[in-house]
Amino acid sequence: MTSPKWLGPAVIVVGVLGALWAWWLERPPEPLPVDAPGESFSAERARILLEKIAVRPHMPGSAEHARVREFLVRELEDLGFDVEIQEATVVLPRGRVIRSATVRNILARKHGTSSSGGVAIASHYDTRQLAPGAGDDGSGVAATLEAVRALSSGEPLRNDLYIVITDAEELGLIGARAFVNEHPWWPEISILLSLEARGSAGQSAMIETNAENGWVIREFARADPHPSGSSLYYEIYQRLPNDTDFSIYKRAGVSGLNFAIAEGADVYHRTTDSIENLSLASLQHHGEHALAMGRHFGNLDLTVGTTAPDVVFFRFAGLGLIVYSRGWVTLFSVFALIFAALVAYEGSVKRRLTVGGVCMGLMMAIAAAVLAAGLAQLMLMLVRGAHHELGSVVGRALYNEGWYVLAVVCITVGSVATAFGLSRRWFGAASLASGALLVPLALAITTSWYAPGVSMLFVWPVVFAIGATRQLLARAENKPFDGADLAIFGVLGTPVVLILTPPVWAIYIGLNISVAPVIAVAVTTMLVLLIPLFELATQANRWWLVSGAFGFAIAFTVVGMIDGRPGPGRPIPNDLLYVLDRESGEAAWATMEAEPGAWLSEFVDDEATTANLSSFLAGNLRSYRVSAAPAVNAPRAQSTIVSDVIDGGVRSLRLAVSSMLGPEQMNISPASESPVLLRAINGVVVQQGADDWLLQHFGRPPNGTLVLDLTTEDLSAPLELVLVEFLMRLPPVPGVNLERPAGVVAHGGRLTDASLFRQVVSFE
Repeated sequence: MTSPKWLGPAVIVVGVLGALWAWWLERPPEPLPVDAPGESFSAERARILLEKIAVRPHMPGSAEHARVREFLVRELEDLGFDVEIQEATVVLPRGRVIRSATVRNILARKHGTSSSGGVAIASHYDTRQLAPGAGDDGSGVAATLEAVRALSSGEPLRNDLYIVITDAEELGLIGARAFVNEHPWWPEISILLSLEARGSAGQSAMIETNAENGWVIREFARADPHPSGSSLYYEIYQRLPNDTDFSIYKRAGVSGLNFAIAEGADVYHRTTDSIENLSLASLQHHGEHALAMGRHFGNLDLTVGTTAPDVVFFRFAGLGLIVYSRGWVTLFSVFALIFAALVAYEGSVKRRLTVGGVCMGLMMAIAAAVLAAGLAQLMLMLVRGAHHELGSVVGRALYNEGWYVLAVVCITVGSVATAFGLSRRWFGAASLASGALLVPLALAITTSWYAPGVSMLFVWPVVFAIGATRQLLARAENKPFDGADLAIFGVLGTPVVLILTPPVWAIYIGLNISVAPVIAVAVTTMLVLLIPLFELATQANRWWLVSGAFGFAIAFTVVGMIDGRPGPGRPIPNDLLYVLDRESGEAAWATMEAEPGAWLSEFVDDEATTANLSSFLAGNLRSYRVSAAPAVNAPRAQSTIVSDVIDGGVRSLRLAVSSMLGPEQMNISPASESPVLLRAINGVVVQQGADDWLLQHFGRPPNGTLVLDLTTEDLSAPLELVLVEFLMRLPPVPGVNLERPAGVVAHGGRLTDASLFRQVVSFE
């Protein structure tokens, strides 16, 4: 008697339904309409605000940046806040390159009825050069405004409420540094909620929190209507160089939560980061976090303290956030180890487990991971080879990546099924399942000691997998499987899928399909915990699952390559620069595109030369195709000596440099052969000692004037500086059409659509 043939397809159906359930549970909430109750958050109302914010790119120093700032100030004032603009110069020395910026943070405060501390909601209003910033971080700003409007519609809060909308986040978290280091309101903040984005869709996940997060996480789990996040993210953020403004805040000692929209990474920092591409459901989730947490923390007694020992937390099966102290982690891991030992003992007594079979199970799991990773990398190479133009559009992401994710999952299923099918010829399923458990069991024990916040990803799936292996051992060896077995193994396998699907998905969201091999290994880790289900699925035919999985992998890859071709909503990028040397009077168009295409060919023709533009872009090694361009009328920057003092053989100069163009960026470097040291920028001391320096200043300085303090020991030679002004737009050239045709956009990963004006500034 054999197992029924329908059992295999039924196993696949159960697995797919489990994965879909896990995905469905991670959906953001439905957006509320404009006429939603006043005390609730409405994504539609937030969208109306966003339509005033994310109109065009607004880099620091641009006219659009100033317009957005004025709009936000008016909105906050209308909501009854006391509003300040913090203007500051911040300097970030980074070896030879000295980055500085003039930031204008928008800060607002509303006093509570009997404050026990301050609650802040933070975001940033600057964007990258080309991005309208609907997601990053217009979504955070609009969600903040709508959330505080809803808060203002209810009972007044007990605690003081602060709104922190920083500047120059995209340039190195500069606005946040200025707020923490220089503004008197910072010490008054007890809890900070940050709203960020690196995409345009999906849930707003809590990706980052502070050390000693037990108190804030438990309050988050208690009060948020749609809590999201995992201690996995906390562990990762401690070990990676990724930073947001919240990184500055938590290093300064504040407790808080950082929420981020992360799916839809193909629009991140791109021209397509527009309102049309932003999910209203994601915006709704963003705002509900801000509203619920603002209301909850706004009425708590914050004098009792906002810290407690770190906890383990994760979202599970619609039950909200599961939270437990790290003291339980060791106990749970020991339980898993004892459970595994008891099952292994039982299997050896029954002679159902063999050393050879367990070792083969371990090798099977490793071989499946290697095979899956290799095939995933091959798929990625084929896709990128067919669509080489797309990688440059969205960085390392591709259009419509969901098809490739499905392909990777199918590749992994096929790889595990192949390894299991070959191994099953000589060894029993129980031995193979036990051996496959050794790696996740080792990871469970290891993470429990060294990364407790990650341990739940291995401990609980392993426990359920051990239970399934125990069920295999309990059955008669040659007894056919039936529907009851499907139910039992399905119940034991479902928690594995529910726990592991979200973090596997998070790996993809965080790193996109460019890490297809990593995704394949992660999925393999999940699937080797489900070997009993593979045993059920392949009883009637060992190889139907292999052929079916790889067949679907090929099909999904082909569909993705067809669906991801350039077309409506999937434009092809190019880059174009205008450069003018005021000393020679010569101008040029420049591009990095090897194949310019029809539109670019109007500027960079077949007779173009090759240059690295190092006179404009100091230290640049990239090659540009360059063709002559008409010289536009661009007034020279003005420079004056404010003071010139010689003392002890050292000449100290204070220079004022004023641009007539209002550039978003000015680069200044010494042109003199004599050593010149940069000592201060707008009165802010520069900690550097090299005379081969490059200053990159972003934003419009106060009164449009950049004040530099310099020293030199050469008292005779004139001082010369090279000044390059960056306008993040192309200049109007009579008779030249600078508008790109449909289906072509500015390159989001390169400096483009900018005008660079170079001159030498001399001081006798």
